[in-house]
Amino acid sequence: MSGDAGSGASTWERRSAGWWGTGIFVTVASDGFATNVTNAGWGYTGYGYGVVLVFIGCVPSVEIRQIDVKELDLIEPLWNALREHHSSVTPELGAPRSRDESWRRRRAQYEAWLGNPGAFVLLAERGGEPVGYAMVHVREGSPTWPLSERAGEIETLSVLPGERGGGTGTALLHAVRTELGARGVTELSLHAMSGNHDAIRFYERHGFDRYALWMRTGGDSDGAR
Repeated sequence: MSGDAGSGASTWERRSAGWWGTGIFVTVASDGFATNVTNAGWGYTGYGYGVVLVFIGCVPSVEIRQIDVKELDLIEPLWNALREHHSSVTPELGAPRSRDESWRRRRAQYEAWLGNPGAFVLLAERGGEPVGYAMVHVREGSPTWPLSERAGEIETLSVLPGERGGGTGTALLHAVRTELGARGVTELSLHAMSGNHDAIRFYERHGFDRYALWMRTGGDSDGAR
């Protein structure tokens, strides 16, 4: 799967994680820039062509690869796992849309984002079965603060319930940062549901800070779901 060659994106052939001593290793086969991440923190080091080792604790083996629009339906169960989790941590919004309706809407959004340069989906698999994914696109930097010219936006990062706390989300986040780094993008942001405390703690552990408050009003809580 080729990235946006115009932005210097790499072609990821495979990312795989497996048992290695007291940690795990993640190999990244790439034809472009990669980064080196260790359990000492986020000290990225330019690594050039080759392999990246990422020590993130003992977790079962996973492989992470980039997918395109034709494979989007592989992630439908993973999206709906997140939909159900969001519903459980935000009960004040009432019952969520049905599985089919929710996926139809989300899939259309993914298709639209993937039509833009810089967007990508990373799929985590174990034994050929999808266990997590990340949907990312690249937006313009802030018009107010000179933080960056371009920034990555994680629209979704989801893992199956049985994968939570096992390192799959961390492996996906590492892969997202590596892929964005190959495109020259260093800023990364996302939205988190205010009641999703575990996710908020996860992202804070990985260097994210709260900088804005997403607010809403109106809507029809009794409308069709």
